[in-house]
This record gives sequence, structure tokens and C-alpha cells, in this order.
Amino acid sequence: MIAGVRSRQLAEVESLGVFQAVALGDETAIAGFDALDGAADTIGGEIAAKLIGKVRAGGRFAYASILSDDASARNPTVKTSRVFVRPDPTKIREFADDIRDGKFILPISQRLPLREAAAAQELMQKGRAGKIVLLP
Repeated sequence: MIAGVRSRQLAEVESLGVFQAVALGDETAIAGFDALDGAADTIGGEIAAKLIGKVRAGGRFAYASILSDDASARNPTVKTSRVFVRPDPTKIREFADDIRDGKFILPISQRLPLREAAAAQELMQKGRAGKIVLLP
């Protein structure tokens, strides 16, 4: 598995035992990929367009965010599908317990007042933020 993350997260994700970690903003690294059997994207936009172009003919591309029409047209032999999530209250409770017990650390880059939700959204769209918690 190749994990694509922000450059500041490279050391952390490599400690998880992935085959390879790459900074999604590193044009050279992405360009250097051999054809991939498949890719899953949760970011959308330019990143999705770059990744779908690296999937081999007949491969699969799944996305959870936004995929522009021109991104699909760049690699028409790739089967694309949108991924949807169904909430499972028992898993959410399990996840919350793991965070509470220190088994899983959720990296939070910023805490902002709820009244700054628009600013938080702008940061996320620019790709300049990690996890943001909005405080009421």
C-alpha cells in the first residue's frame, strides 16, 4: 500500500508500516509512480486528477470527495466509483474509546471557535490544514 499524505505527516505514516509514503504535494514523487492497479482518493480536486492518471488501463479508482468530469476523461479505461459511508454507532463508540484510551491518536492541527467555521472551510479547501476541531 502506498499512503499519500501531507509532507509534514511522512515520518508518522511511515511508522505505520506502509510499503511507501509520498507527499501528495511532491510532483516528482507522483510522476515517478509506475502504473497503479487502483487508487482511493478522499481529497478530490487536483490530487484526484493526478492520481487517476497513474492508474493502469482497466484499473479502479474510488473517490469519496469530488471528481471532475475532466479527471475521468484523462483516463477513460479506468473504472471509477464513488465511495459512500454508512455510520455504525457501535464502531463510532469503539473508535471514541480507542481515542480516549490512547490506542489511537487523532492529530488535530487547530481548534477554532464555531463562529470561524467559514475560515476553517477555506483552510481545508486550500489543503493547508490538518484536522480542525470547531468549538461551540
